[in-house]
Amino acid sequence: MTGAINEWVVYSPPKSVSFGHQTRVRDPRKAWPAVEQFLMGLEQRQWGFHSRLTCNGPLAATRIQEARLVFGPEMGPSECYADWNIAESQRDLGLRFVFDDDKFPKQDIGPSSFSFSYRFLWPEFEQFPYWKAEGERRDPRSSLGVIVGGGRLFLRPNFIFPAPWNSEILKNFLARLELISPFRFRDQYFQRLLPVKKGPVGRSLRLPKNWRQTVVALVH
Repeated sequence: MTGAINEWVVYSPPKSVSFGHQTRVRDPRKAWPAVEQFLMGLEQRQWGFHSRLTCNGPLAATRIQEARLVFGPEMGPSECYADWNIAESQRDLGLRFVFDDDKFPKQDIGPSSFSFSYRFLWPEFEQFPYWKAEGERRDPRSSLGVIVGGGRLFLRPNFIFPAPWNSEILKNFLARLELISPFRFRDQYFQRLLPVKKGPVGRSLRLPKNWRQTVVALVH
């Protein structure tokens, strides 16, 4: 790459799919190791600000009592609903607690759920950094939200790739990323990310249909 990189790419599923994807492996106990391995390979990983374990539904009273023994008093106690703020040091305890829901009959609601997130940078783009344009304000950090509950593990990615959509570096990086990703990418959820004069987000634009096939043609 030469010169400043003005155009980036963002991967962000829309509201119509609840902003994310279920993991490739359906069983949350079996899916978590792949998610954990994926997270371990990221740069400057930072625990999200909102991490919460919740108990609700018909079995809430039972699960609330059990959660109190592990996490202490809840916020705003109630007989049918309670939640706890969870620190990163308690992450694995929270996961084990929610995984244990499979010991109860399947419920329409609850009996517990656990949500957290990480912000991070891609190691490859840090090793071979992009050239920032003068006055660049966009935040290059990506995020991955994790929601465990209801017998599934759901992921909410907001991935930032500081490279143009038709670049060989992005094509090659995505090919490698898909091999280790705990969910399946959908081409239509990628967008171009252009800079704006103010703010850290940028302006997103649709990519051409079948744009990844176009990239392959451009770089060969």
